[in-house]
Amino acid sequence: MRYRALFFKPAPVSVEIIARNDAFRKSYWNDVANIHKAGEKIREGNEYFKIADYEAAAAYEQAYEFGDKPVGGFKLADTYEKLGQNDRAISLLENMIQKQQLSKLGIQDAKEMIDRLLTAKAQE
Repeated sequence: MRYRALFFKPAPVSVEIIARNDAFRKSYWNDVANIHKAGEKIREGNEYFKIADYEAAAAYEQAYEFGDKPVGGFKLADTYEKLGQNDRAISLLENMIQKQQLSKLGIQDAKEMIDRLLTAKAQE
């Protein structure tokens, strides 16, 4: 009789819990795949950037869209700057700040870059 507490009936699992778990699992693996794709696009963009092929901004744009907002965004802003598209770079950085996609240091870096871009734009 004293061992009866060791044997318990498991709680029933509802269909709703299973469905939520499946949705979470799919969402999780989708996020993992997007992070992997973003990393690939950043590496691809880095190769283009090294050889000064700034028209390869598309790789950074794709990384940004796949979800790597801070890294993809800064690299994309750098590329826009090299292309002389300062307005696009400023708009992107301001959007990243507004949508809270950056850490405190990221915000500081973005503001410094915006100041640099505005100075370059004023000198044109």
